[in-house]
Amino acid sequence: MALLAVDLAWPGRLWPATLLSNVRHLLVPLFAALAIDAAVRRRPRRAVAAAAGVLLGAVTAAPWFRSPPAPPAAAASGVDLRIVTINLGDRVADGTLAARELLGLDADVVVMQEVGAHHRAAMEAPLRDAFPHQAWRPLGLSGKAVLSRHPIDQERWSEFPARVTIQEVRVLPETPGAVPLRIVNVKLSAMAAWTGLGSAGFDALEEFAVDAAEGEVRVVAGDLNTSPWGAVVRRLEALGLRSSYSIAGRGPGHTFPVLGRYHRLPIPPSVRIDYVLVGAGARPVAAAVGPDLGGDHLPMTATLRVGP
Repeated sequence: MALLAVDLAWPGRLWPATLLSNVRHLLVPLFAALAIDAAVRRRPRRAVAAAAGVLLGAVTAAPWFRSPPAPPAAAASGVDLRIVTINLGDRVADGTLAARELLGLDADVVVMQEVGAHHRAAMEAPLRDAFPHQAWRPLGLSGKAVLSRHPIDQERWSEFPARVTIQEVRVLPETPGAVPLRIVNVKLSAMAAWTGLGSAGFDALEEFAVDAAEGEVRVVAGDLNTSPWGAVVRRLEALGLRSSYSIAGRGPGHTFPVLGRYHRLPIPPSVRIDYVLVGAGARPVAAAVGPDLGGDHLPMTATLRVGP
């Protein structure tokens, strides 16, 4: 409880507290189980302490379970573009199944992490008609790819410590009235995400997140390996990026882990670590957790209204 209090008072300052903040919503059932156990064993002091933990966890985690208010009415002008981000889990997801499911999501841009050569071999050709513009970096755990219905005219690939790689592309929507999207495709390592501010991986992402040219919309999409309470997400929001799901989604939006897929653990999706974060120039009008694509993550989908 002390670490949770530290993270509430000084977010991102102490990495053990930052780590705890990622599972804050799980503290209620944990402390409840401890309280019941203490009561059964007739240990009143331990039961009272655990009950206090239940109360603190319930108060701090309440926003996680409360659906956000309906977003303000989006401007009538602008173009709706759907972004899908998915971590394929390197050797976990079957590329053939993932390609088939992606075709049903009606996406304009698909942003993928942990992409291997086997994924490219299974997905590139079947998805070519739907996504004629493709940028592949099939390197396994650090691999990435962006598939787009609209032209990709720039790509930048960067590698950083802590096994962090960032793929940045510029997408030029062909729909009249839309503006270019500068998309940052990222997967933070658990170490970079949990240690929070000051880690090499996060510092690299922060640089990309604020580097947007005038007349472009900045989008950061991918697996941040941290919950909405984590220091990384809070810092990106402080820089002006907004979580599409926090604005336009409903419910907790858990994307990880898929039951039985992550090291075969029997744990259902219990935390949101996949995001579509958007900067100025676009408004999220819809967001949802997508269907199972065969990996250990569920996809996050976001519809952005882009335009003047």
